[in-house]
Amino acid sequence: MRKLPLLSIFILMICAVDCQREGPDCHLSFEIMNNSQDEILIQSREANAVNASCSFQMHRIPPSSKYELRLKSTCWEDELERTGGLLQLFFFDASRVAGKPITECDDDLLNSQILERREISIDYLRRNNWKVVFP
Repeated sequence: MRKLPLLSIFILMICAVDCQREGPDCHLSFEIMNNSQDEILIQSREANAVNASCSFQMHRIPPSSKYELRLKSTCWEDELERTGGLLQLFFFDASRVAGKPITECDDDLLNSQILERREISIDYLRRNNWKVVFP
């Protein structure tokens, strides 16, 4: 019986250290709005990181829809400060990329498929109410 209260205290201590609470100085997500008539794919990577790699986990956003780019345990403010202040967003036409292997951020195939590339800063996100609108 005594194990349950100790376990609860342990979990609360871990959460107090690791769990970020969203608020005016901590945003766990921002919204990407697709205002185009076509389905798009978005992908992100750290803009200033040396040898930054892309995970190529692309997210589909249907026309006139939105997607929430979310971090699990840290604020975007902290994440971007840690990585040099910028996040690159890549926007792709979903119909042109479908089924084509993309393995590196800067290879010819990727660059030929990008509709738009943006570098997003915390200041940009604050000015735009934590929203990125495409196009």
